[in-house]
Amino acid sequence: MPEHAQERQVPFTPAEMYALVADIENYPAFLPWCAGARIRSREAGEGDTEIVMADLIIAYKMFRGTYTSRVTL
Repeated sequence: MPEHAQERQVPFTPAEMYALVADIENYPAFLPWCAGARIRSREAGEGDTEIVMADLIIAYKMFRGTYTSRVTL
């Protein structure tokens, strides 16, 4: 499977970046080609973590697909 990695310095605090990543429901407002986002489940993880299962609907021209991810916050 192809992989891609980049490193950038951004003018945001770690807390602001965490809030951005954790705001899954609003991904369609700021992620290109993200046509929808749906939380399937949320559950407590180990310690202070939360495990979120989410579906992202990706659409570009005639392509449309759903990507399911498991995110540990």
